[in-house]
Amino acid sequence: RCYSFFSEEDVFLQEGLEALERARLCRSVVERSENINEALSALKKASRVIPISNLHSIFDQIDHLGCPDISILLGLHYIEIMDPENLAFRRHINPNIQLNSDEHEICHQRESTNSRLIESFALTGFDTEKTKLFVAENPSIDILALRARCLALVASSRDELFHYRVYEWLLRNQYSQTLLEFPQSGFLFKYLKSTFLARDDLHRDLLWKWLARSCKYSEASAVLASIAQCRDYPLSLSKRIEYLSLAITHCKSSALQSAREHIFCAGIDGISPIELSDLEELLEVAHTQFEVLKEAKSLLGNRNEVVSAELDGLVGLLTVSDLFNRYARPYGLTESCLRLIHISGLINERLVSQLWQEIISKYVIEGSDRSSFHQLGSKVTELARKFYPSPNAFPLAHLIDVLGRLALSSDIDADWLVAVLINSGIPLTALADEFHRFFSSPPSKSWLATS
Repeated sequence: RCYSFFSEEDVFLQEGLEALERARLCRSVVERSENINEALSALKKASRVIPISNLHSIFDQIDHLGCPDISILLGLHYIEIMDPENLAFRRHINPNIQLNSDEHEICHQRESTNSRLIESFALTGFDTEKTKLFVAENPSIDILALRARCLALVASSRDELFHYRVYEWLLRNQYSQTLLEFPQSGFLFKYLKSTFLARDDLHRDLLWKWLARSCKYSEASAVLASIAQCRDYPLSLSKRIEYLSLAITHCKSSALQSAREHIFCAGIDGISPIELSDLEELLEVAHTQFEVLKEAKSLLGNRNEVVSAELDGLVGLLTVSDLFNRYARPYGLTESCLRLIHISGLINERLVSQLWQEIISKYVIEGSDRSSFHQLGSKVTELARKFYPSPNAFPLAHLIDVLGRLALSSDIDADWLVAVLINSGIPLTALADEFHRFFSSPPSKSWLATS
């Protein structure tokens, strides 16, 4: 220990190694703990002169003594000394950064140290086989308490790159739930946000789940809405509807939490805020898209797989205009056209008359038999239950006129139409008023022009 021959740091290294050896030989738990803490103190002071290969050997010795948390403490201090300019993190942010050979070596050593520290971290129950051996060597260890200490050490670390390497390791090894339960850390939020915006399927659900666990329901809702609408994710339409439903639930939870009357989802960097009313409108249109998809599959079968794939979420959520002009009308999806007119509030008597005429003509023409009228009646009942009392999609006066005249011309009982409309759930008072108006004044001229 002569300082004439050895530097002060070399002396601290020797003292640290000797303290580890004493700890190995100790039978007393208290003395072992004292020696390990003494070794940590000395080795921290010697960090600058410890070769990377020797450092890993020291980690092995500390781990065998049942103290992977001490390995993590020493390793994080070593990294601070080895890479004071944070070169490795700068290269992580910008892989194309120009580094000289010495700087490359620093980055390599730091990544090597990170990997080795994660091995110590994994001993606390993440690597099943190694944890069994570790517990067998240290039967008095409270593995859950040790795991909690190691998690707290990682969470409190100022080493952003080490945080990211731990997060990535947890996800690769299917420990996403552990990541969500991680102690609060600004680095974790930053990591989840950056990976979410990269549209990585592995990380897709982590950000909103973490926000929800942190009671940030408004922000979670905005993230869910963003996922539902994102075209970069190859999500099915049913999955997009699920995300929208979750977004609405979380938005309402936020309103209950803050007792706000005006409900909206607060955005975060890169994700826009959105109103609850807009979310509900998106969900309604998405459900309509699902109905358009069902009718397209029913009518087109496998003849147009591209259309089915697009409607099933391949190109994201579609607008009412796109659904009507690109799919429903061109492919003759008449019921879908009525549904789209219904939710859009569009008033176009001539178009709706044409659509109903197309539906009616699929079942009956003048002179059709009773069974055809029975099928038509079932379809009218089905559509009435969907659209009544919408005058845009279920024009009651016009249908009384058209269906009544068609039934009379085909010699069908006069009460057929009344029975169909009553069975449709239309209130008797509404029917009585409509029939009275029908017989006391002629229908709209625009209806008559196309009937």
